[in-house]
Amino acid sequence: MEGAKPKRSVEDVWRELNAPRPVVRSAAASGMATFGIPGVTTHTRILPRHPPTGSAAAPGAQQGGDAGSNAVPTTTAPPSEPPSAPSCSPEQAGVSGAELQSYLAGMQRTINCLTDPDRSTRRSAIDAISAKLLRGDAASPAAAPQMLQAALCGQLLQPLLAMLGDPVERCRAGALQLLLEASARVPQLEPLLPPLLGALGARVGQLPPLEPAEELRLQAAALVGRAVERASPSALAAQSGELCGLLAAGLADPYHEIKKSSAAALAVLAGRVEPAVLESHAERLVQVLTAGLSHPHSRVRLSLLSALDALLSVGAVPQQLVQGAVAPGVRPLAADRASAVREAFFAAAARWMGAGGGGGEAAGARAQLHAPLLLPLLLLGVSDESGSVAELALAQVEAVGDAWQFGRGSGDAAAAGAGAAAPMESGEEAVAAPMQVDGCGSLSLRGDGVEQAADTGGEAAVQQAAVAAAALPPPYRGLPGAGARAMGAALLPELLPPMLRDLR
Repeated sequence: MEGAKPKRSVEDVWRELNAPRPVVRSAAASGMATFGIPGVTTHTRILPRHPPTGSAAAPGAQQGGDAGSNAVPTTTAPPSEPPSAPSCSPEQAGVSGAELQSYLAGMQRTINCLTDPDRSTRRSAIDAISAKLLRGDAASPAAAPQMLQAALCGQLLQPLLAMLGDPVERCRAGALQLLLEASARVPQLEPLLPPLLGALGARVGQLPPLEPAEELRLQAAALVGRAVERASPSALAAQSGELCGLLAAGLADPYHEIKKSSAAALAVLAGRVEPAVLESHAERLVQVLTAGLSHPHSRVRLSLLSALDALLSVGAVPQQLVQGAVAPGVRPLAADRASAVREAFFAAAARWMGAGGGGGEAAGARAQLHAPLLLPLLLLGVSDESGSVAELALAQVEAVGDAWQFGRGSGDAAAAGAGAAAPMESGEEAVAAPMQVDGCGSLSLRGDGVEQAADTGGEAAVQQAAVAAAALPPPYRGLPGAGARAMGAALLPELLPPMLRDLR
């Protein structure tokens, strides 16, 4: 039949089935793979533009892990934008907007890379920006202080603050180092305080801190200390809540270097703002300070004691807090195993009682207020095993006595004298026993702290008491001064009952 196809043999069909087939390339193949270059895959994966914050890299893309030929490029979530906004404009830094845009024109792409999903890109971007702003390059020198502040107050601040929460430690370290170095160069740090302290508080201002790296928490503590040193007192007072929160968290941090850095910053802050600014935060600060006084490192105990000394010396700690928290909290320092700590404590306790205050009314009032609480601790130092510490404590007792005697005529002194003559717990009146002087007379001590000879030869009895005191072993070198004797006589009835309770 015409038009019918010729019949194929079995051999022809078998030959056709075994013939090589031509390679059919997919229309989706793109790039160099179309040219058949060996080793280039045509398999394409689409990554999400913004993966969830804190998500880990895809399997096979972990840093240091095994990766096949189809491994996904290593990516991590870019840091989220902080809610705070820049609080200054380039004009406030003395730089016009046009000058700032001209300076940042060549850095705009690098600034955009601070929020790139790829960790290597973000790390390279923060390194390049730090080098450009702080050290300069072949094309331009480092940024002038005004230009640096304008850049931080402008579009650079938000990406830097967001990078403080970056999942990559090297990126966080680069951002902190840039902010720390820039804070020492900008002419005005005040406009940067609100957003900067807010970002630091979110990262290290809570317990336990979100920042896991001790070195980075130490950098954050150094940045807070830099802000305390350079910002104006009015700006520090306005941000006292955030500052005290960061300092309290640093004082409670388990890393000892952060404790010391935060204690030093607190001591500086106490000297730069009014005492009323810190008084509302005193309870929290005193709590963490006294809790750290049992730290095994003596230098940490000294740092915390210095910060507590600064707060008490300026009057930022209310009297009820001194009685309820400070006095019991510092008591172990009187028997500290380090002589340097004991020496510093006795000197600080004397300052809290008005020693070294120049004999003014404030020193006298402080002696009247704090001596009933702290004088027993200072007297413990007179019998210290170290001769130098004992001599220092005795000299401080003399200084406190002079301050107490200066303020004896005030209303507080009258109240103290009335308290000295008040009945004891047992209901019996407190009567000071006469002080025998080698059988040659006696000196009775009235409740108001004024010495009175019990016999007709009062002057002779005092002289004989001085001769007897000269025979006392060190650290005594004679009869204590009139102020110290008056203070001891006035406070003895008040101090004796708690001492007896302790002995019982």
